[in-house]
Amino acid sequence: DVQLVAQNAFGCKDTVFEPKFIEVFDQIPPLVVVSRSSACEDTYINFSNTETAITNIEWDFGDGNKSSLLMPRNLYTNPGKYDLTLETTDTNGCVFTSVKKNFIEIFPRPVANFSYDIDSGCSPLKVRFTDLSIQAQSYSWFFDDGSTDTTQHPSHTYFGHGSFRPKLTVK
Repeated sequence: DVQLVAQNAFGCKDTVFEPKFIEVFDQIPPLVVVSRSSACEDTYINFSNTETAITNIEWDFGDGNKSSLLMPRNLYTNPGKYDLTLETTDTNGCVFTSVKKNFIEIFPRPVANFSYDIDSGCSPLKVRFTDLSIQAQSYSWFFDDGSTDTTQHPSHTYFGHGSFRPKLTVK
């Protein structure tokens, strides 16, 4: 119970009594769960919050996209580091804001490309391949005759006749 007694300089008094309690609630910070905190561009990342006593939720993914879903996903289309902000309102009306700076990192997707020095000739035909890929760090060559290589600029000798379609996969 709360009671207030007011008295002025002339000794006049007034009393007010409030039978209610003052109740203060704990703020329970939301726990953010992500499917991954780093990925290549054009990848969806799933988000969730483990707090269940929520009446309102607002996600800001740092790339201009927002969501009010409990378990949203966001498509990051550009490389960079992104802040993640989650604002929740619980059943007591308490608002909690969680900001995670540079929490999501999106990497550029490599682009595979190559050239070769010769495209026809007599067997055995030695072909030199030149990697022209962008943002690549590892290389997997498939020469379409059962042979493979992982060097950046391989040479490969084709035996026997036929048409072959070499393929390069980069990461």
